[in-house]
Amino acid sequence: MKNLVISAKKIIILVVMFLTGCTSMAQMQSAMNEIDYFWGDANQKILNTDGARIYSATKSEVLKAANAAAVKLGFKTSYYTDRINMVAQIPTPFTKEEYASIKKVEETMMQAIAAKHVGKFTSNFFTLSDKDFNIIADFLVSDHTANQIVIEGKSLVAISFSLEFTGNAYGMIYGHNPPPEALRKGLKKYWDTFENELGKTSD
Repeated sequence: MKNLVISAKKIIILVVMFLTGCTSMAQMQSAMNEIDYFWGDANQKILNTDGARIYSATKSEVLKAANAAAVKLGFKTSYYTDRINMVAQIPTPFTKEEYASIKKVEETMMQAIAAKHVGKFTSNFFTLSDKDFNIIADFLVSDHTANQIVIEGKSLVAISFSLEFTGNAYGMIYGHNPPPEALRKGLKKYWDTFENELGKTSD
């Protein structure tokens, strides 16, 4: 009896494959790979510009503020001597409305890239999920630069974000790069919350 049971997701995949005709899983994967590459390249430029900042605060003050900001935004945290690891299910740290605005920007670009591999019709199935992914953030604090130059009385803070797929992939391999619009808005939201918490530690 179990062999006769097909999940709703599998039915959807079978219907998509039927409707798309000659579209293969290899083509679908190629589309996913190019999207992830495009996102990774765009994300690196964003992080180069706004992924690190220097603050006039001690390491302990920075870590305390970083942890408080993460919790306030809905992340579960792991606290270490020089970093905070954060994890949450999407759409955290965004509201439904904020996430909808991100989807509006990113899905158009996703589908344009996918269309080169799978055609215009099938590209419409490339959408941003509202679940099945965790957003993982790493917050690192140091008192010296990458060149090992000590910053007297200041802390260098760097943050990065990645995705972790938590659903059933059905043979697909998902990348770890979040959509650039999500990274851009997520950085702003986190930095704003972090700086507000850091101000409290200095009072």
